Amino acid sequence: MKWDAPLETIQDGRKQGRILTAAIVRAILGMCFCRLGSLNALGQTKPSPFWRRWLGGDLPSPDTIGRVACLVDLEGVRVFGHHLYERLKRGKALVPPPHGLIAAILDAHEMHATYKRHCSGCLERRIQTAQGERIQYYHRVVALSLATRDLRLMLDAEPILPGEDEVAAALRLLDRVIRHYGRAFDLIQGDAMYADPRFFNWAIEHGKHAMAVLKDERRDLLQDAQRLFEDMPPASVRDGNCLREC
Repeated sequence: MKWDAPLETIQDGRKQGRILTAAIVRAILGMCFCRLGSLNALGQTKPSPFWRRWLGGDLPSPDTIGRVACLVDLEGVRVFGHHLYERLKRGKALVPPPHGLIAAILDAHEMHATYKRHCSGCLERRIQTAQGERIQYYHRVVALSLATRDLRLMLDAEPILPGEDEVAAALRLLDRVIRHYGRAFDLIQGDAMYADPRFFNWAIEHGKHAMAVLKDERRDLLQDAQRLFEDMPPASVRDGNCLREC
């Protein structure tokens, strides 16, 4: 099977779409491959003959791509992502780093922010502006990426819902990812937000290592670890001229 064959099976919510969903998804992939910053930047490339070869027709307008992208079935996208992972795995492209552990990295990303429009899934924050305090609406997602020796591969993402924190969304994401990528990673890691007992308890329950950044004085986990390890001699690791004691 060709690497892009599952693109043809991705559907969206339109009843009678004149432009194939696969063409929309291929256009977005092209934008990502070329590292273009926006749909408008993508639209500037419309005269290129590449699009007729890649899409089988003209590049749709940025408005059409954005509108249809909001309707795309996410399960179809996840199936395509897993297909790519399997091909990379079979091709021996997912090589562990020198320490031998492949990490799944959790990180939150803000998608957009506006004062004008909102939906039931929007998060809210109050911003002081020249016109006084205003409510800003925004969306954030938690993304999980696989970190190997030579590349990063995004596996899945989950929206942060109103009234919940980043860790709650991350745990929901991990519950879904572990069903499809249970053996893909050895370690889960995140920033200071993940120095949270829920995060470490999930790792223990699923047999994974966990690592989080400690940035403030709430270092209960560090103090517990120090008590456990205080009678254990450190392991020495030499990296070139650098000697580390862990």
